[in-house]
Amino acid sequence: MNGARSQLALISAQLWWFLFSKPKSQQAETSDGIQEVSITVDGGYIPAIVTVKRGLPVRLKFMRRDPSSCLEKVLFPDFHIAQDLGLNVTTPVEFTPQTVGNYQFSCGMNMFHGAINVQHKPQSTTGQPLFHYWDYSSLGLAISNLVRGKAATIASRTLLTGMISIP
Repeated sequence: MNGARSQLALISAQLWWFLFSKPKSQQAETSDGIQEVSITVDGGYIPAIVTVKRGLPVRLKFMRRDPSSCLEKVLFPDFHIAQDLGLNVTTPVEFTPQTVGNYQFSCGMNMFHGAINVQHKPQSTTGQPLFHYWDYSSLGLAISNLVRGKAATIASRTLLTGMISIP
């Protein structure tokens, strides 16, 4: 019986390690107008999904730890990029996404994959509309059902005007 328990514990630990211990996605952090994310290349890409904003330069910093020849190169076909990755050195890959969408990247043999999730860049916060809502009544009703009191009334009235402006 102890053997079965130890095997179950080992299987559970392995499942946790492969499914839950590694970050699957990461939002790029902006510094000096450039969105940056560090990606470890070790039996795949960690994180495998990177979220960035449209129209801002992106710098992905690949650190290849895996010596297999498959991971010597990273390909971004939608951005026409093929970059060799040196072992145990950080290699930057830079591009500026102009269109919202999901863009795949892979190793040179197309066995390991990752993705770049490009989202809309928020508009300026100088009183310009940040969000436009077209289904005013259902959205206002949902807000008022979630939040009670004066805040719900203010939020509903703001949403019913058709936009939220950030001062």
